[in-house]
Amino acid sequence: MEIKISDGTYRDVPCVNLESECLLVKVIPDSGGKIQSIFDRRTQTEALYQTNRATFTRPYYGMPFDEGDLSGFDDMFPTISACRYPDVPWEGIGLPDHGEVWSLPWDSVAEGGSLTLSCRGVRLPYLLQKRLTFSRADTLSLAYRAQNCSPFPLRFIWAAHPLVRIDESSEVLLPPEVKEIFHTYDGPRQPDAFGRTGGWAEEKARYGAIADPAEPHCGKFYVDGELRTGESAVYSNRTHQYVKFRVPTTQVPYLGVWVNWDGYTVPQKNMALEPCTGAPDAIDVASRYGRISELPPNGTYEWSLEIELGTAARKETLVGERHS
Repeated sequence: MEIKISDGTYRDVPCVNLESECLLVKVIPDSGGKIQSIFDRRTQTEALYQTNRATFTRPYYGMPFDEGDLSGFDDMFPTISACRYPDVPWEGIGLPDHGEVWSLPWDSVAEGGSLTLSCRGVRLPYLLQKRLTFSRADTLSLAYRAQNCSPFPLRFIWAAHPLVRIDESSEVLLPPEVKEIFHTYDGPRQPDAFGRTGGWAEEKARYGAIADPAEPHCGKFYVDGELRTGESAVYSNRTHQYVKFRVPTTQVPYLGVWVNWDGYTVPQKNMALEPCTGAPDAIDVASRYGRISELPPNGTYEWSLEIELGTAARKETLVGERHS
């Protein structure tokens, strides 16, 4: 399989292009190592949500996420929500909204058919690396490695944050094993939703799809507990196009889901499937729930993510393969 890597542009900023026969991927290394675009050459469609701004909004360290470009795919690390680190020797140190790395410049090196990006923590001593390539012409493959640069254990959450373009027929596809979901946010008008649980079968129409296109809505929930199956997808019943995500559940056992149909403070239409190493959103909260990952002293943690684009007339068997 031929893979091309070249310099390019996205709006008004430099980027790196990765190309296969099927996909064109645009990465902005100096703005969070952000995967800005995944374009399907076969259908001539963009998988990730894009704003209609003429210029790209570059992030700065500690920037509220809502003030960023609010598009594409960002990495959340070492937290999602702003919080204070709970343990010595960094107890009480504040970590910014949506973590550190989405707003940091990343170093990048292209070699062979892959692009490797890396950045270092500001308030915690870690090195985060990711290597991008294509495992198949229709699948972007990311290999991650986090390194603890200290002699103390370091708790962390990594989460993917890919905002996927949707239409009124789009829905979230989860593995058949999913029975219960755990709500963390149900729109700005219902701030007390955190902690409410419900059955996925009963709540999918409201929280995993667009129940009423005339009604603005947004919300976030997690699959309650660890997953055994590492696949999930966003599927359009109108176009039959899908964006599928695969992770190894031994390293990435949790999954968050964001659905926004013009219901957030900034009107947008997107969904995000957020495979993650801890839940819910903040290091201190996830630690209390016992759902947190930890880097051993001077140790490492490795995981992977695949993003597949395609078209399927039948959605029933699209998600369900176990990846552990």
